[in-house]
Amino acid sequence: MLGMKVILPLIVFMGLGYLFRRAGLAGEQSFREWNKICFRCFLPVMIFFNIYQSNLRADFDGKVLVFAIAAVFCVFLSSVFLVNRLFPGSKNRSVVIQGIYRSNFVLFGMEVTKTICGENQMGMASILVAVIIPMFNVLAVCLFEWYGSEKRNRRDILKGILKNPLILASVFGILAKAAHLQLPKLAENIVRSVSQIATPVALLCLGGTFAFSKISAYRKELILSCLGRLAIVPLIFVTAAVLLGFRGSSLTALMVMLASPAAVSSYTMACEMKGNGELAGMIVVFTSVISVATIFLWVLVLNSLGLLQAAWD
Repeated sequence: MLGMKVILPLIVFMGLGYLFRRAGLAGEQSFREWNKICFRCFLPVMIFFNIYQSNLRADFDGKVLVFAIAAVFCVFLSSVFLVNRLFPGSKNRSVVIQGIYRSNFVLFGMEVTKTICGENQMGMASILVAVIIPMFNVLAVCLFEWYGSEKRNRRDILKGILKNPLILASVFGILAKAAHLQLPKLAENIVRSVSQIATPVALLCLGGTFAFSKISAYRKELILSCLGRLAIVPLIFVTAAVLLGFRGSSLTALMVMLASPAAVSSYTMACEMKGNGELAGMIVVFTSVISVATIFLWVLVLNSLGLLQAAWD
């Protein structure tokens, strides 16, 4: 199954982290320290490299890009409104909002797009990565700074954005592309190797701090996050994309951006920005597992309608 091919490695790494803690090989504090290293080093390098290696000229479609940007903003603002109404005054609002709007596009989405369309049809997906991932990060920093600050000082929010490692990595990546920077082969290989560490380490840390006993305490937040991320958001915006005439690799890129599970980095960011990392981790775990079925259904329906032009057709 397509979803399982991408999701199984995620589940394995999360499971290993959980088993390492249960076996006493590493304590929760150790995982939290590694999570900090991941947030300040590995994830920024991964984001920089994903933007650096993206092909911004291949298969460029301005309409797809505009739709994607508009969709992210709409989902974000709608999530803020809905979560504020359902959980007024809750300290978990920032985590739930992030779980709904921020998808695992880099890891999950790119792999699914490649599997469906083939490697020669990845141009638009790469462009979306270079634009949407920085958007995700900026909105997340604004979110945590806003809900985490009692004074809600705009200067503090701006300062938090400018100092955030993921934002800085996105900026450097975009500048590198704009300047047509070409790293020496050795340096590029080192950066690639470091970037490949980010996701496994983040998943190990997630599993190492996961607590099954706390699931019932966050039942409502988990239900809303899973429904929003995997059902409501893709149902509304993938349908809109189809009605607007998007097809083939462009529709595939939009579909996986909108229907992917919650981003692994959302757990890391929640921990580092004084959000509820425990809840953020649960949202990543549950949306990742459930997405095996939901992604399969989206691919099945859209492909049966002749809208995806999958590589296996």
